[in-house]
Amino acid sequence: MAIWIYSVLFVKDKSKTAVGPKPVINDGNLDLVLTAIHKDYVFYVMQEIRLIINCNLFQAKRIIKNMPFRLLSGIDNDSAQEIKKRLERWGCSVNITDKEY
Repeated sequence: MAIWIYSVLFVKDKSKTAVGPKPVINDGNLDLVLTAIHKDYVFYVMQEIRLIINCNLFQAKRIIKNMPFRLLSGIDNDSAQEIKKRLERWGCSVNITDKEY
């Protein structure tokens, strides 16, 4: 009987633990890091980078060659998620990190 009660308590305690990454709460203190690009969409990613950070083609090409690269810093969560979707549409891998890491 004691073993059965112990296993029930163990399952109950295990279900209370949080699994997964911590949710991002702070706004205006996030970094957007470009980590990988699909090789077939390099030109389209360069065009998207030019629109996002307002740079020329040479600078966008340099960003792609020097990955991982911090595209934006100090942005809020909504803007970071929107830009992440725009880049992931072209096969990019983008990380949103906390600036105070």
